[in-house]
Amino acid sequence: MSRRIVFLLLIIILNMSLSGCQSSNEINRLAIITAIGIDKADSQYRITAQIIIPSEISQKYSQGKSPVVVRTVTAPTIFEGIRTMSREATRKLYLSHVQVLVLGEEIARSGIKNIIDFISRDHELRTDFYILVAKNSTAYNILDTLTPIENIPANFIHDSIEVSKKVWGHTKEVQLDELIRILSFKGQSLVLAGIVETGEDEKGKDVRTLDKVSPPDLLRLQYLAAFKKDKLVGWLENDECKGYSYITSNIESTIETLEEFEKGNIALEIKEAKSKIKVELYEGMPIINVDIKAKASIGEIQIDMDLTKEDNINKIEKMAEDNIQRECRAVIKKAQEELNTDIFGFGEAIYRKHPKIWNDLKEDWSNRFKNITVNITVDVEIKQTGTTTMVLEEREME
Repeated sequence: MSRRIVFLLLIIILNMSLSGCQSSNEINRLAIITAIGIDKADSQYRITAQIIIPSEISQKYSQGKSPVVVRTVTAPTIFEGIRTMSREATRKLYLSHVQVLVLGEEIARSGIKNIIDFISRDHELRTDFYILVAKNSTAYNILDTLTPIENIPANFIHDSIEVSKKVWGHTKEVQLDELIRILSFKGQSLVLAGIVETGEDEKGKDVRTLDKVSPPDLLRLQYLAAFKKDKLVGWLENDECKGYSYITSNIESTIETLEEFEKGNIALEIKEAKSKIKVELYEGMPIINVDIKAKASIGEIQIDMDLTKEDNINKIEKMAEDNIQRECRAVIKKAQEELNTDIFGFGEAIYRKHPKIWNDLKEDWSNRFKNITVNITVDVEIKQTGTTTMVLEEREME
């Protein structure tokens, strides 16, 4: 979607000289918004919009300025804030190309029900934008940061979510339809991607820093935001994010580093990790069984090990299974004991398998979830060992 926006804008700009003032007037009537941020401002809302400057994304017309402008207003309702911003921008706000909605941590902790009400009612907004939470920051700070790889920061955030899911497995793609579905059901709690600033905040607002080899401020997808009902209650970190993604079949590819070896490590690329959540009854109470199957290839090996021997392959597979087990158990423990929220959809699995039992549990599911038994089984199969089977050894010159 992001490339299509840029392509269309470039066509409009280049056609200005050919079609008289009609195209110019059309583009000058619109403020094309690619990202929206919402923060808490006492009892009001602070709404931030990232608006494209069409001339700055064209090599022909660019003057070396920022390709986007950030506008922000404070209002008692989001709807009023958007209208107020349109008046101040002297253009009609165009919301159909919004790619990301960023929520400040403070407002996420206070509840996002009213925000969802607005974005689900606005007829101009599409439903295919991603929703994130700014960790230890505001949505304004995130959207006011320039990015070196993509000249439009909203494109950078949008594409980073898709790439991160494919190569790392630590993030979560959530669009409006899924968010509404999860919030409307008591058997699963919401999880959103977290975004953080790294580096020097103020310098990240200066377009001149984009010319540097090492920009002073960057945006990074990190952590997962865990909700209870519509309120943020905590964060998943590092391997907890991976454990969550394994349990919920949210991994396309990730890395498992086996560190138990004294002389070095082994890095596995995990592919095609899939899980099945099954429900059994024991004395009338549900037990959750999570069965995870993953295929892997050896990406790096730092020790001397003959990979043609089946016993060595089996040893690596067992170590990978233990690693994944630990990651899954760690995130389950955090969800049950600290966050007290069912982010895995265990309640939904109970509802599908035993709807009558779920009817007895759903009103008190938060308390029941804390004590439910969860069994994890993991099966890792190494499909590829690479083009070599032995680590190269140093040899003395004779």
